[in-house]
Amino acid sequence: MTLRPPATIPRISVVVPMHNAAATVAATLHSLQQQTEPAWEAIVIDDGSTDRGAAVVRAFAAADPRVTFRQQPRAGAAAARNLGLNLARGEWIAFLDADDWLEPDAYATLLAASMSGSADAVRGLCRHSDAHGSTLHWPHPPTPDRASTGLGLRELLSGEVFAIHAQLIRRSAIGQTRFRTHLNCFEDLDFFLHLAERGLRWNPIQRVVCTYRQRPVHRGTPAFAAKFRTIRAVYTDCFARLARLPNPPQDLDTSPDALNHLLFQRAVSFAHLMLLQDPTPSKDLAAAVLAGFDGSLKLSPEAAAHAAHGYLPWSECRDITAWPRHLDRYAEALGVWWQRCIADGRADADLIDRTLPLLARRLANELDMPQRILRHLDPNRPIVVLGAGRNGQRMARALTARDLRIQIRDDRAHAREEIALQSDGRAESVANGQPLPLGAQCIMTLLDDAAYLATLPRGVMCVRWADGVDAEARILAEQLRSSLHQPC
Repeated sequence: MTLRPPATIPRISVVVPMHNAAATVAATLHSLQQQTEPAWEAIVIDDGSTDRGAAVVRAFAAADPRVTFRQQPRAGAAAARNLGLNLARGEWIAFLDADDWLEPDAYATLLAASMSGSADAVRGLCRHSDAHGSTLHWPHPPTPDRASTGLGLRELLSGEVFAIHAQLIRRSAIGQTRFRTHLNCFEDLDFFLHLAERGLRWNPIQRVVCTYRQRPVHRGTPAFAAKFRTIRAVYTDCFARLARLPNPPQDLDTSPDALNHLLFQRAVSFAHLMLLQDPTPSKDLAAAVLAGFDGSLKLSPEAAAHAAHGYLPWSECRDITAWPRHLDRYAEALGVWWQRCIADGRADADLIDRTLPLLARRLANELDMPQRILRHLDPNRPIVVLGAGRNGQRMARALTARDLRIQIRDDRAHAREEIALQSDGRAESVANGQPLPLGAQCIMTLLDDAAYLATLPRGVMCVRWADGVDAEARILAEQLRSSLHQPC
C-alpha cells in the first residue's frame, strides 16, 4: 500500500506493548496501516523479547515514519504501556496489544462517536478469536440502560467489559494516571477504575472495532486462581479509595456488603473457569475460590446457568457453540461442581433441577435457529426481523447472505442501524410502530417476547425464535440430566 506522510501532531497515539510476538506483530501493525483515519502514531515498546519481534518492528519503522520503536528490559505490559504513554503526542490515546488487530474503520468510527457530547472516552465492541485467528462467537455483553449518559464507575463495578484496545481516551483525561506495574493481570481494569473515579465516562458504540486473540497459555487452575486473587485486590483497593473520599458518589453503593457481593460474583466466574482443569474428584480447587465468603451468598440457578454456558468453553479457548460437542464432559464436571456447592451450603438443594432448564435454553439459543426459521418463509413476501439484539443480528446475516431484502425493527436506533450498515443495502432500519408492509412475514427474535407480540396487528404472520429454542431446550435438558446422572 502507499503510505501517507505522518501528520505533524498525530490525532491518535497507539501504544503497543510487545513481548515475543514476532509471529503476530506484523498483522497488528498492518491493521494500523489499513486504518481509514491516517493521523496516528504507533509507539511499539519491546518488553524484553527474545524472538525476532524487534527485527519485524524495525522493518515497519524504517518504511513508515508513523511507527516508533523502543526497547526495555522485561518489566511487564503495564510498564511498557507507561513508557508508551510518556512518549505519546496525540490528542487521543489508544492501546493495542501486539497479537490483536483492528477493523479498518476502527479509529474513524471511534473518533466520529467522540463528537457526540464531546466525550473524553469512547468504547466500541471487541470480537474474539482463537490463537489461529478464527472467530470465537461469544455474545457481546449488553450495554447498560444508562448508556445515554455514558459508561463510568458504576458500570465498571457491575461487570461492564472495557476491552483495552476497543477504545480511545483523551490524553488530557489520562493526565498523570499510569498503570500499576506490580499487577500482572487486570492492570487495565485498575487503570480504568482510577480514571472513572475521577469522573471519566465512556461513550459506548455498538460496533466491533477490533479482535482480541485468545490463547490457551496462562490458563489452568493455578493461573485462574491467581487471576482471581488479583482482581479481588483491584476491586478491594477501589472500594477503599472510594471510602476515603469526602463526598463519595451518591448513586453508588460502596458499602462492605456491596464489595462482598461483587467479589462473590467474580469468584463464581473464576470457579467455573477452573472446573475443567481442576483434577480433584470433588473440585476442591474451584471450591476454594468461594471459601471465606459469607454463608448467605449462594450460587443462584441464574448465575449457575450463565457461568456454565459461557465460562466452560471460554476456559478452553473454544467457541461458545462447542457446547453440544462437549456436552457429556462439560455436564459431568458441572454435576460434580453443583453437588459440591450444595454440600458446602453454597447453593440450595434444588439448584440442579432449577438450573438445567435455564442452561438448556441458553444452549438451544446457540443452535442454528436462522436455518430452522428460513424453512417457514416465502422469499417472495416482505420479511421483517423484530429485535436487533444478538439473535436479530444472526437472523439478519442469514437472510441477507441469501440476497433477501429485509426490514429490521427495534426501539434502539443504533442497534438496528448497525445491522443495516453491515448488510450491503439489503436491510432497512425501521422504527417500531411504523406500519408493516402488506403481506409481511415477521420474525420475532426476542426470547422474552410477550410484550412485543402484543403490539403486532392481529392476524400478522409471525415466526417465533423462542418456539424453536423451547423445543430444542426440552431435548437438551434431558441430555444434560442424563449426563449428570440425575433421575428424570
